[in-house]
Amino acid sequence: MARIHALVVLCLLLTVGAGCLTFGDDNPTTETLLADLNETDPPETVAATFEANWTYEGATLSLSYDAWYRSDGASRVENDVGGRTTVTVDDGDRRWRYDPGQNTVRVRPGGSGDDPVTQMRRGLARILQTAPVTDIRETQYQGRTVYHLTLDPAGDRDQLVPPLLPGGITSRDEQLDETETPFNTTRMELWVDAEYMFLVKQRIEGEETGVFRYRNITFEGVDDDRFEFEVPENATVQTPTDSENATDARAPITP
Repeated sequence: MARIHALVVLCLLLTVGAGCLTFGDDNPTTETLLADLNETDPPETVAATFEANWTYEGATLSLSYDAWYRSDGASRVENDVGGRTTVTVDDGDRRWRYDPGQNTVRVRPGGSGDDPVTQMRRGLARILQTAPVTDIRETQYQGRTVYHLTLDPAGDRDQLVPPLLPGGITSRDEQLDETETPFNTTRMELWVDAEYMFLVKQRIEGEETGVFRYRNITFEGVDDDRFEFEVPENATVQTPTDSENATDARAPITP
């Protein structure tokens, strides 16, 4: 589990690349998508299953968890790894991490930093402004209209692109050179929901490869009680030290 935590972090690194490109009249442009992103409010709620499959140092890895997000930053994540279930709830005031198998609850201050949806939208804006987008097409993904973006710097190693999804994957080494990105990604595809400008799928290619996506996604109908947590009877409550809190505050909500 600790290894997964070390790998699964959000990476919103600056890209070093070309300016926005435009395309034919029949397809959207980076300018129109950026305008849509700026004019579209984030969804009030998001519910979905997040899946990641990638290669890292020659190993094939996968991750899956159920997630619920609310526009005020509240969130809930439930996952099952090797038969071990964990539940993480952030209600804005506190973040609860419950391990039913051990009947333990770790609690620390919540609401630290931007929520995953806000982080994703900021990273998407950066890509639309600076990255080597070579094609944009309108298509369908799980019954929803999406924009399919292709980013391909045509072999120019100075134009690398970063993974973008909440729960994206990066290397253990956080001291990356400014011209490097996780996986040394040289080509990327994004699928962006047209109604909410929400990134629903991503594929990266480079020294490593990966596909990250949401499935069974819905943007409405999530009850507020999803973002509430009550300590189970007889559970042991653990409060991290100040140093542990500082470390946790830099990490996104993940299984």
